[in-house]
Amino acid sequence: MIPIDELASIVLGKDGDGLLAIVRAYLDASYDVKRSDYYVVAGFAAPSDVWKKIEKEWQEELAIWELDDFHLTDIYRCLGHERGTLCIGSFSNIMRKYKENYGFGIACELEFWNNTDTGYEHPYHFCLSTAFSVLKTQQSLERDDSDIALIVDQDFSPNETAQAIFDAHKKEYPNFSTLTFGHRKSIVPLQCADLAAGALRMQWDKGIFSDNQEVIQHIMGAMGSGGRFSVYSQAAADQIDQILKERGLTI
Repeated sequence: MIPIDELASIVLGKDGDGLLAIVRAYLDASYDVKRSDYYVVAGFAAPSDVWKKIEKEWQEELAIWELDDFHLTDIYRCLGHERGTLCIGSFSNIMRKYKENYGFGIACELEFWNNTDTGYEHPYHFCLSTAFSVLKTQQSLERDDSDIALIVDQDFSPNETAQAIFDAHKKEYPNFSTLTFGHRKSIVPLQCADLAAGALRMQWDKGIFSDNQEVIQHIMGAMGSGGRFSVYSQAAADQIDQILKERGLTI
């Protein structure tokens, strides 16, 4: 496990001052675009000193639940529904606790992806690029000019395309300092991002973004105390297209 202090000094410089933005794709079922309905990339951004506090509490929670690491997909299988729900809720509460920490992410319905020319070869790259844009927008609204080091899970390889996307965003937003690839087993914040991505997907599947519009209590804090998320769906695109047609407009 790489401690936050060490990680921050590597990606942000000797003092480790700045913002760490951690991004993870929800790949387990959404990796096969033929089998799944949506694709998610999400994570958290917080100052490095806040991540240090989160890391400490996260590791304590891992010990309580006797987990080697947190991977949302495995929780119910390992702990059962009742204990799994309590477990997810306890980790969600950690992320909700710190107001300096906010979630950001993208959920893309694959029907929308299949019917739209995004310019990207895979929904991961589209979602990753859009997540970077969401992060830039959030920072601009906060008027925060801190350096931002991004850490992305390395599950989706090769990394060259993700690096090229980052480089393009960095040209427009110099506060993006570095991009690092890592694995959740060695970087605690990537486990936190796993929670964010999984929770966003759950919300779309059967929560507030679904037709049911149900509130899933145990993941309410899973995307932080605040944040910014974008959802791309074919239904929304069709609705916008219909409105434009009715008004005699095109895009």
